[in-house]
Amino acid sequence: MAALEPLTEQSVQFMIKSLDRFDSFALMFHDTIIESQNDPLVELCQRLPTLFGRSTSLETQERAIQLLVSYILNPLNSRKVTHRLFHGLLEALRAPECLASGMAVRLVLLALLRMDGAPAKLKGLSAGEFIKPVIGLLDVANTKDILQEVVGKVLAFAKIGKRKHRDDDVVVDQDEMRAFFHAMIDSRPSLVPLVVILKEFVRLLPDKMYYENFTRPFVKFGNQARNVLNVLSIQHQEEYFPVIGYTLVASPSLWSLDKKSLQFLSPLGLSFAAVSEPPLDMIQYLIEQAHSRHTYQAILDITKGQFNNASGGLEDQLVAVMMLHITGSDEAALFPHWVRISSQFVTMGLSLFVSFRSVIEKICSALDKIPIENLAVGRNYLMWCVYQFIAVLPAGRTADFMVCRELFEKLYYDPEPIPIPDFSSSFDIAKLGPAYLWVYMMRRAKQDNVGVACNTPTCLKLLIEYILAAIDRAVSQPGFQSMHLKPEHAAVVNCFVSMPVLKDQVVASKMDYVDKMAYSLIDYTLDNSGGAYSSSQSVGSTLAPGGCSVYNVTKPLQMDWLDGVSIHIRTILANMLSSCFSRVITSFRDVPGSVFLAPAFWETVSRLMLYEESLNVILTLIGMKLPEMAKNNALFLLATNFELLAFRMPYLPINWKGNIVVMAMNMHKEFNNFQPTGSIQALVYMYQVIMRSIQSFNVEDFSTRNSHLSVPALYLPESEEITRLLLLTIFRLTSIVGLDQPMLQFLNNHLASVQEGLPHTWGHQILSTLPENVRTFYGMVPPPAKFDKKSISGLVEEFVRRLRAANTDQEVRRVFETLNGKPVLIYCVIWRQLVLNSESGDLAAANAVPFKGPHYTAVILEKQPLKMQMTALRFLMDYVIADIRQMVTVEQISRQCECLSLMVWKYHILPFDRVLLVTLLRHFGDDNSLVSVLCVHLFCKAPEFLARLAETVNLIPPVYWQAENYFDQVVAYHHKYPEYFQFNGNFDMNNPVAGTPSLLQTRYPLYFSNVILRCVPVFDVMVHRFIELPGCQQQFETVLELCGKIFSFHDRPVTFLWQTFHFYDNLLKDNLAIRRKLMKAVVGFKAEHYPPNFYFTAQYEAYLTATTPDATPSMPIDYFHHLLARLHTCMYSSHNSPPVYHTLDWRFHEYPNATTHALYTGCLELMSIPGGADGTVSGLVGCLSERMTAAAGHGEELAEQKFQQLQRWINSAGLFLSALPARYFRVLLNMLDVALWTPEMSEECDTDIVTILDLQRSLVSQSNSSIAFTCQLIQATILQNTVAHMLLLLGHFHQIIGSVSTLSQILLLLKLITPLLGKLTSDLDRLRAFVTDVLQAVTRVATRQPASTGSDQQIALLSEALFYILDTYPVDQNKELTSPFINGLPDGFHKRLRFLAQANGFKF
Repeated sequence: MAALEPLTEQSVQFMIKSLDRFDSFALMFHDTIIESQNDPLVELCQRLPTLFGRSTSLETQERAIQLLVSYILNPLNSRKVTHRLFHGLLEALRAPECLASGMAVRLVLLALLRMDGAPAKLKGLSAGEFIKPVIGLLDVANTKDILQEVVGKVLAFAKIGKRKHRDDDVVVDQDEMRAFFHAMIDSRPSLVPLVVILKEFVRLLPDKMYYENFTRPFVKFGNQARNVLNVLSIQHQEEYFPVIGYTLVASPSLWSLDKKSLQFLSPLGLSFAAVSEPPLDMIQYLIEQAHSRHTYQAILDITKGQFNNASGGLEDQLVAVMMLHITGSDEAALFPHWVRISSQFVTMGLSLFVSFRSVIEKICSALDKIPIENLAVGRNYLMWCVYQFIAVLPAGRTADFMVCRELFEKLYYDPEPIPIPDFSSSFDIAKLGPAYLWVYMMRRAKQDNVGVACNTPTCLKLLIEYILAAIDRAVSQPGFQSMHLKPEHAAVVNCFVSMPVLKDQVVASKMDYVDKMAYSLIDYTLDNSGGAYSSSQSVGSTLAPGGCSVYNVTKPLQMDWLDGVSIHIRTILANMLSSCFSRVITSFRDVPGSVFLAPAFWETVSRLMLYEESLNVILTLIGMKLPEMAKNNALFLLATNFELLAFRMPYLPINWKGNIVVMAMNMHKEFNNFQPTGSIQALVYMYQVIMRSIQSFNVEDFSTRNSHLSVPALYLPESEEITRLLLLTIFRLTSIVGLDQPMLQFLNNHLASVQEGLPHTWGHQILSTLPENVRTFYGMVPPPAKFDKKSISGLVEEFVRRLRAANTDQEVRRVFETLNGKPVLIYCVIWRQLVLNSESGDLAAANAVPFKGPHYTAVILEKQPLKMQMTALRFLMDYVIADIRQMVTVEQISRQCECLSLMVWKYHILPFDRVLLVTLLRHFGDDNSLVSVLCVHLFCKAPEFLARLAETVNLIPPVYWQAENYFDQVVAYHHKYPEYFQFNGNFDMNNPVAGTPSLLQTRYPLYFSNVILRCVPVFDVMVHRFIELPGCQQQFETVLELCGKIFSFHDRPVTFLWQTFHFYDNLLKDNLAIRRKLMKAVVGFKAEHYPPNFYFTAQYEAYLTATTPDATPSMPIDYFHHLLARLHTCMYSSHNSPPVYHTLDWRFHEYPNATTHALYTGCLELMSIPGGADGTVSGLVGCLSERMTAAAGHGEELAEQKFQQLQRWINSAGLFLSALPARYFRVLLNMLDVALWTPEMSEECDTDIVTILDLQRSLVSQSNSSIAFTCQLIQATILQNTVAHMLLLLGHFHQIIGSVSTLSQILLLLKLITPLLGKLTSDLDRLRAFVTDVLQAVTRVATRQPASTGSDQQIALLSEALFYILDTYPVDQNKELTSPFINGLPDGFHKRLRFLAQANGFKF
């Protein structure tokens, strides 16, 4: 038979015209015509295969198919003709010689989808028969186009069906479309990666309703996709709750929830199995936590100002949390939850994350499902929460607020009035919530002339009358002085401050009486120097530490009171501080000798900062006001603000840590070069704020790669100690977080930048603990010049000789005039005089002169700027250390240090905390490191220091918020041990000698602190230095024994010790004794001020206090059960958490919630128990094994519930393991090696790899579940960790991948690693190396593994995983890796793996 001439566009047009003429005959004589040999349709169908041959260009194919499609779709043409033409087109595509392109198949499929009634009216042609032969010919891009068309048509059917109420034709069309869809996604004929389908559905589905209409019927597809999802994602990841303040969401792809359909998609957005109930919990859990905004924003990937579909799921979760707590009956227990819910609700609304109207409508729907008798208590809290929201947003439309009427109709129809509460506590104030809301709504309606067709609820009659009466009293008596600090006062304040003002009300302006009330709350704690809203009461003054008078108001606004007022009131109070500061600044500029602010004012400010909505306002205000304070010489405000930030910030939110450091450092820089009179106290507390803020940084601060610790302005040459402290913090945290490529690049660039501005290096002991790249960097830095003691000593000795020879004041003055030219030697000269007088015995004589020229010394020190004083102190310590190194006896060394102590404690020339810090951080050279630590040891043993420490422990309570007389205790301490921040020329500053010249120095009151509390952050540095020098363990233990109680005042003892154990694990892992001593000192003394078992579990405390703890070889399994159960309960069942956690106000503690506290304290215990890493991991795994045994062998429904619980326990164990050092994770890697070489994985047999890798299936079938369990536990550990453990896993993978011998082993490794690759999105080199290793291993194994019944399944899963990796991560955009890889594989792999060459839009 002669070859047919290929079709062209012109020939197709000609033949279609012939068909048009033929149609008219077909309508009348179709039976005869169709059988005619002259039928042009027969010729066209015979020639259609030539359209897809090699000789036909793609453009010709497209145009020809468009002509054919338009003809087929034309409803005027004969149905039988178009039907036969369509069949001919299908036959052409199915022909074996046809080289159909993806475009051709796509166009034909689109023709089928767009035909009127197709495929329902194409008799004799099923969707499956057509699709199966051709769907596999599609490429990735065209598959996405077809899916979009399918989704669009089904959604259109859903809309029509909703309008027509079960129209029969629509139902038929939907059924046919479902059949089409089933055929399309059938993995056996199509070979299209399911990843493509999954991703497209997530992208295309608009909302929940369409999702249910479209995907619910496709359970089969869900089952097919499950195998792929088990490889690409972490099973039940929605149960892996994050931890506020620990979990690092640096990779949103690992945590992000689909923001369009939050309720029914898994955390990866890839779950399409039908879900009857939404997997709530995670976002609800976050909403209930304080300071969680940063975390849930990152998970949901929403930013300020996003609304509508972006956060509809967030509204649902918020309402679910409200419903969770609305049914309780314990008022005192419920109120803290509603305080947090109200704060979150207001924050979400202000950020436009949620819609008020939408939330209220969802609340009304949810209330229908709850019996009214269960709402007696919770309903008031709900209305209190709603009122706070609308009070903060008074500019909203009245119509939006009127939606609340339905709440009253559902909740308040009691026949009897609700009595007025007695206001004995803050939760009594919340009982007025419905009355507040009702009055607000009615006033807004009257103000805006909106008619409201509803009657006042009878049950609210008394409450509303109370509200209206309170408003009338507020207008006439805005002060309410007699009600200060009483809960009833808070109730009255809420009545009118946020209420709209009626036009007929006799009030000059709304802001006038709002301001009056706001000022009446705090005015009595101010300076009382007059002003518009000054209190009429007379407030006396008292003497504060520093010899200054302060107003004698010591009781701040109580937390019970602040909890009772609305968020709007607290925000007003926070904003009011601006005018307070301005008023006091002006007052002190005009009358410098005024009485200082009352302690109650500063304590009130600190308590306002505990509320998230007030904290940002106050910190922003302080940052803006600091320059104004300095400019107007209000340095007392500057000093006290920094003292406030240093000693009243128990938990510092992540977004403010760096801001505070930068803010304080900028002021510190200004004062470094020019020191205003009286600024030394402000500088001392600037230093405190900087040190404490730096040491508050934790691992979560490096999750976003934009840590404030990298700001170049922080690294000043004149602030060497701060620079070193910043760098050590960066080294410590980056080592814990993990050094991937971006972090390494950051470190190298940052170190180069700092080194350029401040050349420096480190001692050998410190360098040995730092990361390898840091050691390499400093290895190329030239060592600093050694201290030239000979020349410096010559200058000092010359000055000292001349002073000792001077007999008159004029001779002494001339010597000091010479010394004024070398001010850096001033401390050295004083110290040397003290040493010589001590050696000769003159220092001990009565009426002895310790050193000559005290007045001239004071003048020189006063004129020195801070940076010069610090330079002089560094010179002194270099000089002292070099001198002590030449000493022979202990008595000589002690004498040298005693002279330094005299300069600190007796003459107040040197600040003790600075002396310690310089001694600890100064690079004295490796030979002098032990000498410097020995000096620190002697400083800490000084009787003056120990006496002050004992008095501090005796008087000042670490739990300051529980002390009614905290300020009085501080005053009592300073009365016994007054502190002077600068030498004034008197040897005894407490009892100056008459006639002795002395400088009049400005002093400001101290409200919160003393020298002991200022030394707390320095002791952190001291602990690290002792650890780095193993030869000083005896001195270290002595210091911990003598001074350990100082850690009871530590703001963050658990975080500090966790970072210490983690970073110095290599030095401490074999020294269990020192770890126990650190636990006793750093945490144990703090724990004495808390209820039992708040910090330590009972079993660990028994071990810690045992007479012979070394006799305990390991902890019992019950200990691990209890530790895991505590964390699990805090996270998943907070109402069942340990009773000790229920009674605490977490706002005053190191961590914002019980979960974070339980995690970190548990990690400390695990790092300091006997048994080592193997014993610790074995204990945790043993607990999980018992849970697995309990979950195995049940039916599907029960197994699902038990598996969910098991996942939560795995998450708890994974959290612990993620926060432990690398040696603990290596134990998990050893478990992975065991799993890899089990017979199921290592032998070439018919392995059901799907069941083996699915923990739930393996538990149900009671098969070997250890492989999937190991995988799950490692994934949970890495998911909660940053990249540190991920880098260890990839390193281990690189070592073992060359020895794997089966595809099952490769699939296990891919299942383990693939879902976690999002942690390395910015480390393309490691990603590319990983992909290369995988491809090489697949090639090696595939070329030698014989075919088996399980090979098709393995190949399918392998292709899905590889396609997902290459399509998601840009590691092989040019196909340099995949093309040679595919060509080197056996034929059995080609059909599926050819899609690898189509990823990222590349056409195969």
